[in-house]
Amino acid sequence: MVRYSFCAGAIGVAIPQAVIPGLRDFLLDLSPSEVAASQLLTEFWEEAFNCSLTKSPAVNKGLCDGTNDIKRLKNPYTETSQLRVTNMVYKAAYAIAHAFHNALCLETNVTTQCDKLIKLKSNQIFSELKKINFSQNGYHVSFDANGEPVAAYEVVNWQTNESGSTEVVTVGSYDASLPVGKQFHINRNITWMEGGSQVPVSVCSESCPSGTRKVLQKGKPICCYDCKPCPEGEISNITDSPDCIPCPKEFWPNANKDACFPKPVEFLSFEEILSTILATFSVSGACLAIITAAVFFRHRTTPIVRANNSELSFLLLFSLTLCFLCSLTFIGPPSEWSCMLRHTTFGITFVLCISCVLGKTIVVLMAFKATLPVLSPNRLSLN
Repeated sequence: MVRYSFCAGAIGVAIPQAVIPGLRDFLLDLSPSEVAASQLLTEFWEEAFNCSLTKSPAVNKGLCDGTNDIKRLKNPYTETSQLRVTNMVYKAAYAIAHAFHNALCLETNVTTQCDKLIKLKSNQIFSELKKINFSQNGYHVSFDANGEPVAAYEVVNWQTNESGSTEVVTVGSYDASLPVGKQFHINRNITWMEGGSQVPVSVCSESCPSGTRKVLQKGKPICCYDCKPCPEGEISNITDSPDCIPCPKEFWPNANKDACFPKPVEFLSFEEILSTILATFSVSGACLAIITAAVFFRHRTTPIVRANNSELSFLLLFSLTLCFLCSLTFIGPPSEWSCMLRHTTFGITFVLCISCVLGKTIVVLMAFKATLPVLSPNRLSLN
């Protein structure tokens, strides 16, 4: 698949590659006579050099003249460093050898004694295999309690070289034996699709920032969406949020709608001009009501005060005084008691004032509608 250019830019994990000592020399130390003795090697030789070792050459193939040098051949067979699975077989063979050695030999501080005549059973080899712990060709081999080796992989990237062909390049590694946070490592630049250096995205829309939510586009795939700002009183503090969340009570969103902060306490302070004017009118009105009440009380026995329904008048003046003073409770910083006192006091005093006015109005109406008694003519007499 390396021959296909559309694979350039792909990234994945692979078994670690390694150079097995002596393997390349062993594979390249082949003579035509040795190759002819093996049917498998004969097929490989004829395919590699496009010639025939037999006396009856195939169509479009000539006889091999013996000058073919396998060391000059350029193919995966001669590039032994890319034999990743072969390296795993290499380590597996050494693991079995170490298991046999541990089962047959007894090591002391001075010498090692081996008894090669012992008949071993498979469970003995399996038991010793779980205990092996060695390093071979630069790689450590051991097994955990579950019989699994330590996970070690290479991160590979399919890149296009200068000649235009695709090659598998190791760009990083993963080693589960390292501490957490250092297991995954990238040590080379990754080439993505069409030779780009930017990481490709798998969506057709840009990520929605904080303060917005994703709204899917009708008739398009799920990766296509619009970013809509959060409604009033709601925020989103993560990228690509599907929904917005409302702010708690006594909080409201900031300008970017990505965080909630406490609402500022706004009130009418005594230092402001409006507060001074309001307090002056309030105290003045209360003083006028009290003065009027004092005058009425001073002349409470006079006919004009008695005819004006003195009880309702005093009650009305009292409620007016409280109404004037009630406005002072709306000045200053709010508290739990002041908020309850404001509305309660204002409601009671205002209703009481209106009730007194309504009562005096009813009394006046009743006085105007009253009729004088008519005397009977029979009861009239002349002096």
